[in-house]
Amino acid sequence: MHEEERFQLAVKGFLMTRKFVGVAAISVFVLSPLRGQDAKFAADNLKYSRDFYSKVELASLIQVRSLSIRRTGTDSVRRWHLRAPAWKALAVLK
Repeated sequence: MHEEERFQLAVKGFLMTRKFVGVAAISVFVLSPLRGQDAKFAADNLKYSRDFYSKVELASLIQVRSLSIRRTGTDSVRRWHLRAPAWKALAVLK
């Protein structure tokens, strides 16, 4: 009886190992193309988001600078706003 239990445990262990190897193999074959597609998708999203946000930033920068030119009075302040980064122009407008 003791010998038979050992045999059953060995068979169960073999089957579990075999299932694990099968799951691991399927994971490798299925997940690697998905990961490649995911990387391509992420790269496309990054490319398009950079394009989008660069245009948005440029438009908002032009708008902020045009507002700052209208709201300031002297030429020296006007020139400073044209050279200043957007966050400085926004800080002055507040």
